[in-house]
Amino acid sequence: CAGTYGTPPILMRSGIGPADHLGSVGVPVRVDLRGVGANLADHPEVEINCGYRGAVRSAPLLHSVATFHSSAAASGSPPDLMLWMPEPVALDEGTRVFEIDVLLLKPRSRGTVRLRSADPADPPRIDLPNVREAVDVDVLAEGFRRAQEVANRPEIRRLCADPPSPQIADDDELRRFVRTNVYSIPHVVGTCSMGPSSDDGAVVDALGRVHGTEHLFVVDASMMPTVPSGFTHIPTIMIAERLSEQIGALP
Repeated sequence: CAGTYGTPPILMRSGIGPADHLGSVGVPVRVDLRGVGANLADHPEVEINCGYRGAVRSAPLLHSVATFHSSAAASGSPPDLMLWMPEPVALDEGTRVFEIDVLLLKPRSRGTVRLRSADPADPPRIDLPNVREAVDVDVLAEGFRRAQEVANRPEIRRLCADPPSPQIADDDELRRFVRTNVYSIPHVVGTCSMGPSSDDGAVVDALGRVHGTEHLFVVDASMMPTVPSGFTHIPTIMIAERLSEQIGALP
């Protein structure tokens, strides 16, 4: 239960993980599970600064959130975009900021968590997914366009002295902006993905039991096979509460 970044290294240094990778860092293989450390999913984000110059707090207390579907979303699917607007704040250097954060909620891009060595003191190598899939770039760019519309609304402009930035009209330029400026929020999940069979890349079953082992469980955000259409905090608590009851009831 060390989390999306921490659980895979513990398993891999114990010999549970992709056999070829374990062999490359000198760890004897106990259970060959190719899904350990794979399938790293996140909510990649870009932002637009609304140009606020009024009174601020040192940290935001109020947040406004709106989720919606992109033009690429399948009918009946969960929302795949979010606009997140924390109240204006002052940065460390005194700059006042009022941002609209654009989050891609259902990305297709995936990353990995891998060992640098067998040494437990050596931090893992984390390859964030960002927006390596072209469709993720397009959807996040569409969300940015929506954020531009909101930032230019009269209700927002009454509060903000400076124009929103960046102002990007050209579609190709916007795609380049997304690729260059995207960052992790981070809402990372998926590196010990839940599923019925290790043949499909799953690491744990629906109870959190690690495939191919006995009496070994994973209960944290790493077991979510896909990232939720929202913040990951509450789903992680729900998983922990539910599985703690079920595991505790086992003979």
